[in-house]
Amino acid sequence: MGRNTADVAIIGGGVHGCSIAYHLAKRGVKTVLFEKDYISSGSSGRSAAGLRYQFGTEVNCRLAKYNMEKIPHLQEELEYKADLEYDPAGYLWIAYSESQLDQLKKNVALQNSLGIDSVILDPAGIKEVAPGLNVEGMLGASFNQKDGHVNPHTMNFAYADAAKRLGAD
Repeated sequence: MGRNTADVAIIGGGVHGCSIAYHLAKRGVKTVLFEKDYISSGSSGRSAAGLRYQFGTEVNCRLAKYNMEKIPHLQEELEYKADLEYDPAGYLWIAYSESQLDQLKKNVALQNSLGIDSVILDPAGIKEVAPGLNVEGMLGASFNQKDGHVNPHTMNFAYADAAKRLGAD
């Protein structure tokens, strides 16, 4: 550590901690991040690192849209040399009951009203998106082609490295 004081102490070197450290350091806030093991050693590093537009509340949809629009440019913004491995393979949210399908339809209507291109698929549409999936019992699904995932480790390290370059400890 290069100093004895900080304005903000962050506990945890997962994606949230590393991202917060980066964003605060970018704004000139004296930041220190504490991790008991090593960056990406906890649940963030073991996650599927899913990224999605599909949510059921306006605030979450707006946040997701803001964040998802940054993902394709994040590697450049963070000046990270390794590929973040963003894979927009899409997400299916599957309904097995009428009430689940009704909720997915409401979610998609909300998403569409906010400029998010999610759709409702019937079982045949699900089969087109995921040919190996057994659709027996499925009534439908919501789908967004831009939902996907990144490599959790490179995402965490990219944020941590950028934070450090900007003065975070």
